[in-house]
Amino acid sequence: MRIVRLICLELFLFFSFSAFTNESRQANQCRYGTYGCNPCVNDVERSFRESPADKKHKHRFHFKLRERQALNKIRPGKNHIILDHIQGIARLSGVEQDNWIAMTRSSTHLGQSGIFIARFDGINSEGDSWKHSKRISDRTESFVYYPADPEINHAGGISTLGGMLFVAGECGSGAKCFGRINIYDARDPFHVKEVNRLVLDGSRGELKDDQGNKIVSKAAAVSAARLSDGRWLMFIGGNHSSKSAWVFVSDSAEMTSNTNWTYIDYWHNRELAPGEPWHGWQNINLIRECGTHQLYLSAMGTLKNKHFLYHLNLDVPEPGQQTKLTFIAGRELEAGVLTSLRNGGSVHISPTGKIISYAVGRYGRTIDEFY
Repeated sequence: MRIVRLICLELFLFFSFSAFTNESRQANQCRYGTYGCNPCVNDVERSFRESPADKKHKHRFHFKLRERQALNKIRPGKNHIILDHIQGIARLSGVEQDNWIAMTRSSTHLGQSGIFIARFDGINSEGDSWKHSKRISDRTESFVYYPADPEINHAGGISTLGGMLFVAGECGSGAKCFGRINIYDARDPFHVKEVNRLVLDGSRGELKDDQGNKIVSKAAAVSAARLSDGRWLMFIGGNHSSKSAWVFVSDSAEMTSNTNWTYIDYWHNRELAPGEPWHGWQNINLIRECGTHQLYLSAMGTLKNKHFLYHLNLDVPEPGQQTKLTFIAGRELEAGVLTSLRNGGSVHISPTGKIISYAVGRYGRTIDEFY
């Protein structure tokens, strides 16, 4: 009888450990639309080089954001519509008919930058490009609006993991505040709620470099990925359009208001190998490779619609681990006159691991999809 109990205990421990290991593995091999992670991509370098960037594989979508027509009855100020351009854009994977796309705008006044989430009513997508979806219209005026963090006036680059939305925020136009990342649960676009916030206030030692020099607390863009152990990693673009960056990792595999962030490293583009290019990046996305668990950084920026890919050396990071980025490939998106990566861009990972790129118009009228 004792032997039977020992055998049962060993089987229980074995299957418990196996379940935990499988759960960790599923973190970066998740199904499309899973909250908090994106599908991995097979052979990221080849997939990036083969993903379209030319006019022949571009389709344009149109939208208008009228201040009085927000579906959730929250009205943005007129300055959002007229004065300030879109800063970030990202699709919400797996939300409803996969026809929602989030955008941010800045403002000159504290508390008046905002998050617009537009719904393309004529699109019924299963996660692939909208061009190849079931659609009856490429136009929309449907959107919901939410004020961004009240202590900032510049909601910047964004990224999404399923219905989890990451928004980089900072202050401009003479206003002062700490840069920050606000994380939202956007699975229900009509009831978006903040679930976590990371403020770059120096409390983790992140506002001094290795030589003790002060670092400006600016968050221009943010990218995130689910690590192989279930935690989240954030790569946060800093001052001067992400010419530097912070790396943080969560302390748990659950995203709540109690989730804390461990500071890993501060990186500057001076650390690139001689001759490797870097530009002012408005939007950045992390892409995980299937099988190898390697991380890559997709960077979209202000100069000639440049879209570059870098390899990031972090998988299960530890405090003090040095960040290393290696340039892999670069290209230019053939966006039209009305659209530009200066105003916002992103990559979307389809259910099959295809890389689809987006660029948005200055005043929120056009989106170019490279399918």
